[in-house]
Amino acid sequence: MNQQLGPLLYVISIWALPAIVAITFHEAAHGFAARLFGDDTAWRLGRYYRTYPAYVEDEVKAALHDPGSQFQRGPMVLTARGTATDDTPAFTVTDRNYLSARWPGDAYLFGRRFSALLRTTAQPGR
Repeated sequence: MNQQLGPLLYVISIWALPAIVAITFHEAAHGFAARLFGDDTAWRLGRYYRTYPAYVEDEVKAALHDPGSQFQRGPMVLTARGTATDDTPAFTVTDRNYLSARWPGDAYLFGRRFSALLRTTAQPGR
């Protein structure tokens, strides 16, 4: 058992423990820097850092007349990204002249839709 346990304890003591300590100090530094620059939210609310009363999705649904038909959830799989030739996993929302995307995996589709939006708004008489 000592032959198996020795290397494991070595790896934990040399790599895992210092990494945990470094991550902890790093995250604490975010809180200290925020407070230094005037954001004391983390201190006022404790460890739970949320500055808004409701989730954004809940606020959006509450503002809609018929959330069942007007709200469209984007894809939940974040490992698939849109590419230059395939927009299947990408997701954007267009509302008249407003265009939104969730994350960098949607960039190709966002770029194509934004370009199309610019072309339609640049036409004379529109």
